[in-house]
Amino acid sequence: MASSIYTGNGDNGETGTAAGQRLPKDDSLFHAGGGLDELSAQCSLLIQLVKEAEFQQQEQIITQLEKLLQLFFKAGSDISLQATTPTISNTDIAWLETAIDGLDRDLPPLREFLMPGGSILLARTAICRTVARRVERDTITAVREHNLPGILVQLLNRLSDYLFILERFLRFQFNLPAQTYGSSMTDKESNSDE
Repeated sequence: MASSIYTGNGDNGETGTAAGQRLPKDDSLFHAGGGLDELSAQCSLLIQLVKEAEFQQQEQIITQLEKLLQLFFKAGSDISLQATTPTISNTDIAWLETAIDGLDRDLPPLREFLMPGGSILLARTAICRTVARRVERDTITAVREHNLPGILVQLLNRLSDYLFILERFLRFQFNLPAQTYGSSMTDKESNSDE
């Protein structure tokens, strides 16, 4: 007999963690874990958009984003298991920092606050960044309420930095106009030395 996706066990507003606890579905653990699930879905769409574009370092960006999906899974597991010894490590943080530095290396200095968007690819990158920030806030609450390892917050903080730099990098690659707060779309963040 085929198993059913519905069990009715959550009909009272509670669900189980991988650690075997029953908790309300709106507990901070599920906000953080569910947010990572959403972020994974958003980044999966971003990967498809990157695959459809053509630019230098395209394969590198795809590889980086696919690695992020693996990190989301690891972080989600750490949250669900309420791991005292997380699978997310300082090596993962160092990898993200290296990726950020590599993308940022050739970008012009940032002097103003940038408006998100300019293309579907850039807008989707900005959405991923804002979702990452929300997941970071939710994870901070889960870390505080469930005594989870602080490295989970550190990972998500670096992640949103990566996505911010990625959006700037992609804008630079495609020489797309950068609208800053208080400006029009006539200004450009380009690869010129202006």
